[in-house]
Amino acid sequence: MKSKSNELLDKSISAMIAAIEVYNKPDFLYRGETFSILAINSWELLLKAKHLKDNHNKMRSLYVMEPVINKDGSKSKKRRSN
Repeated sequence: MKSKSNELLDKSISAMIAAIEVYNKPDFLYRGETFSILAINSWELLLKAKHLKDNHNKMRSLYVMEPVINKDGSKSKKRRSN
């Protein structure tokens, strides 16, 4: 079974290849915009893969956990991601 960081790395490579393939099509409408979206997605996946690898593939390292605010305005011990 592959680690999550390796899965994200493979998806990053696939997204960049798709971006290049779209950009090389001569009659594809919005090819520049589509290339940009796929390339940015590829970089995001690559950065997440690196972050996961540095943090021993702990998915929780990708999320910022903030305390829940109680009805009276105080902070709870419970935490959630936004």
